[in-house]
Order: sequence, then C-alpha cells, then structure tokens
Amino acid sequence: MNILPSVRAVVILALITGVHVAVAAERMLDRPTLKHLSALQRGDALAIDAFPVGPTQVASIRFERVEIYAHDAHIYVITAKGQVELPRSKLVFLRGYADDGSARVALAFNPDGSFANGTGGGPEGSFVLRESVDSVGTHKFSAQLEEVTLPKGFTLDFRCGNDKEDLHTTSTKDLAKQLAIAGGNSPTQPGAATHALRLATVAVDTDSAFMANLFSNNTTNATAWIAKMFNTMNLMYERDVLVRLYVGTTILRTVPATDPYAAGGTNPITYPADGTDLNNFGNYWAAHEGGVSRQPKRALA
Repeated sequence: MNILPSVRAVVILALITGVHVAVAAERMLDRPTLKHLSALQRGDALAIDAFPVGPTQVASIRFERVEIYAHDAHIYVITAKGQVELPRSKLVFLRGYADDGSARVALAFNPDGSFANGTGGGPEGSFVLRESVDSVGTHKFSAQLEEVTLPKGFTLDFRCGNDKEDLHTTSTKDLAKQLAIAGGNSPTQPGAATHALRLATVAVDTDSAFMANLFSNNTTNATAWIAKMFNTMNLMYERDVLVRLYVGTTILRTVPATDPYAAGGTNPITYPADGTDLNNFGNYWAAHEGGVSRQPKRALA
C-alpha cells in the first residue's frame, strides 16, 4: 500500500474543508434582504440561513422585530439649566435565535436601513458582527469573537457578588432562599424553565463621568448605546431566566455640579462602582425618584 499519496490526499482534503468553513462563516446579504430586515414590523419575522454565529460557524437564524422601551419610558438630560426631555433612540432592533438554541443574535439598524450594530453568542462563544460592502453594494457579514475586538492590552474584569458569599458555611437551602429573595420571588415560585415569559422595566441613571468619558456628553450616542446594550442583554435574560428587559425612564447627567454621584471618581473605567457607590445610588433614588415607573404595562401569558 502506498501511504504517501493517501496522506497527501488527507492533507488536501483538510485544506479544502478549512477553506470551505472560512467562507461559510461569511454571509452575503443583498440590499433588498437588508431592507426587508430593517423594515420588519413588530411581530414579523424573517429567517436567514447560513448566518455567521462565530468565526467558523453558521446557523439558520429567525429574526424578529422587538421593542426596547417600556411604554411609559422617558429620556432626560440634566443640564446646568435643568431637566430636558429627549427623544428615544430611533434605531430598529431585532433579535434572532437558531431553532436548536445553539446561537442567538441581536441586531440594530439605523433609521435609513443601514447596519448599525450586531452581537450574539454561538458554539464558539460571544461574538461581534462585522459588515463590509463590496464595489457592487453587496453587504458581507462575519463574526469575530468578542475578545478579539477589545483594545490592545484591555482585559475584561468580570466579578459577581457571589465571590463574597461564604459557600462553605451557607447551606444549599439557605443560599437558594437568599437568591429567591434577591430576585423578588419566594422559594416556592417556579423557576425559569417552568414559568411563562415575564417582563421587567429597568430605570437607568448615569453620572457625569460616564457621559463625559464614554460619550463626550453626546446624548444621542449615549441613548443609542444604552438601547443596544438592552437588546444584547435580552439574549441572555430571555434564554436563561425567561425575562424580557425594557428600558425605562433614563437620566443622562452631563454637569458635575448637579451630579449626586460625582464624588465616586472621575472615570467610570478606572473607578468602577463599589458597595458605597451603590448604596449612595439607592439612597438617592429612594429619596428623589420614587415616582419613576418600573412596572411593565402588562404580563405575557
């Protein structure tokens, strides 16, 4: 038996397969398809086959138009002259899921139908969608792993309050009870796998350091970023706990002199919130923002 030709054949086949996978992870979408996606009405859906859900992975994704804001949400900016109401983000939001649950995608389109933002999760991990347009106007989408898109030298620092819990001395029953109370549920209520989809309205407050350092006090960009963040968060909340989050009343603070949280530091990245900051925030809202609605308009059956 001649082993060498067989080995060569296997190597050639592997190379061909590798090229095929790389190409398969890019999806061409023409203008009519993009226009159809961006023009979906609430409750409408459109399935896109072979959509990228990772650097080398694709899946058939069924996209639906979704609402981001609670019905009674307001956007306010606090200026030196007082409070001014702003319009909501005009972005169009979609969320899509693979039939087998292996991938999920959040999309945002500008009002003119152009692509604005895309994120998701798939078999290879969390990803960010990238778009390029060729000379004839065909749009090509690919997915990059989230960590590849971070600035050089930047690392994610994720922490959870559970790291302060003494799990060696806390019984499983007691811990479950604490988690249920924190989530607003009694220990006897059903878990996410058994209850219907629930709604939650989340009020948003910012400090002047957040607005200045991240958005140069551009309220349009800040409003859009918050809305896109909620669209992405819902990919996890809807899947894991059957809860849909809506943006509630949002406060953007651009003036340090009128910022009740200004003492917390000058940069939200180098001075992340700690327990003291969270307590200050809670105390301020209890004293001044108790009338802000954080209840969904209705529950889903």
